[in-house]
Amino acid sequence: MWDPFSRTVLGLMVIWTAWGLAADSAIQWWGRRGSLKWPWVEGTFQKGSINLVITHPQSGSKSPQLEVWFSYQVAAEVYYGSYIEKFGDLPEAQQMLESMKQGPLFVRYKPSEPSVYFIDPYRDVRLKT
Repeated sequence: MWDPFSRTVLGLMVIWTAWGLAADSAIQWWGRRGSLKWPWVEGTFQKGSINLVITHPQSGSKSPQLEVWFSYQVAAEVYYGSYIEKFGDLPEAQQMLESMKQGPLFVRYKPSEPSVYFIDPYRDVRLKT
């Protein structure tokens, strides 16, 4: 059925995919944790879109991916950023896009380097202006 070479390649692909997902999760976790003490400002929604992206190359299955671009101001300087998230279904992605359009959109930034930012629309939606 499967020759040893094909099984090896498939195994390596599975490991590579799992490693990529784990690295993405670790980066998000670290960013979320590290930014908790950072100050925040209200950002301005610039534009957003939802695109279907291939999530499983073998099957060709696609998932909606939200991309939002925004600006935020620290002191007199204006900075620009983006937020990207994959969703399980289109209505969920559309709901998040509408929520971010309506605002408020909170951006946490690193005090010593304000161009470094983190956005968590689930956690920081509760911040008060």
